[in-house]
Amino acid sequence: MKSSLITSFALSIPDTITKDVFHNSMFSQIACSLPHLRELSLGFPRRDFLPTVVENLFLLPALEKLTFGLSHYGNLHARFPNPKPLRLSNLLSFTGSLDQAAFLFEYPIDCPNLRHLNIILDIYYRGSFSHKTNIRAFSFLNEKFSKMKISPCVSLCFSTWKERPPLQQIARVESEDPDWTRHYLSVSRLTLDLLESKPSGGEETTPFLIREAIFWIGLFRGVNELTIFVCAPLPAWLDSDPSYDQHRASTLSDAVMAQYPKISSLKVVELRSEYSHFHWSNARDEYSRRVEGHTTTIPHKANDICVCSDF
Repeated sequence: MKSSLITSFALSIPDTITKDVFHNSMFSQIACSLPHLRELSLGFPRRDFLPTVVENLFLLPALEKLTFGLSHYGNLHARFPNPKPLRLSNLLSFTGSLDQAAFLFEYPIDCPNLRHLNIILDIYYRGSFSHKTNIRAFSFLNEKFSKMKISPCVSLCFSTWKERPPLQQIARVESEDPDWTRHYLSVSRLTLDLLESKPSGGEETTPFLIREAIFWIGLFRGVNELTIFVCAPLPAWLDSDPSYDQHRASTLSDAVMAQYPKISSLKVVELRSEYSHFHWSNARDEYSRRVEGHTTTIPHKANDICVCSDF
């Protein structure tokens, strides 16, 4: 591949590759071999592979689109002892997790033409939801972009596929300092997964989903483009009533627009699949993550109808 004319490259690192091998030989050789690369999608098993990638991005001066796969293991505590300033003049978009984005821009990086920051917040990978951690990360990114004098479009794909975040805990943190949520105002496009489950106390599902949707949109008050996926467990799919789904989607849409009339684009989609919707970054297994076209053979990916379809 030396001096290859390849312009788009996607690689998923298997668990058998160690961090030392990746750091000492693998990634730097790949980067040196692809001087014309414009699009890079890179998935690695551990979060601590990321410093090696960031330190070698100077080898890819033509890079326009950078996508990281989310990782289950490891931490991002490593810092750069003697970082060299990095300028990626051609970088137009970054896609990855919130902690990956914060880590990348903690480096002395300059990307004056960045247009899109695409964040995937997927509880499947983190195991828990930390409101304070997320706010600190957005605060840092907003400050960094202000210093760089850029205003990229910030999009957030928020998946609650594994479990519901602790809404009461988030509300308590917000009540301690209501001004904290101002750091979320930079998010202008939001995809929200709502997991359908029977509320306690015999409450109907639709009012419960409406309250939950309005709660999350209330945190991200700067959103003007919104997609809501109502994700039902697989057994519910067997009993699905299309007319009921359409009515519930319409009811949910009307309730959200009544509360937030400034939203310019809203789609509510009933997704009857255990796979929910996902992207290359959070495909969750190698079968789901196909390189060509960043698509999947599994039905109901549904990325063509959501505001994060360009992730």
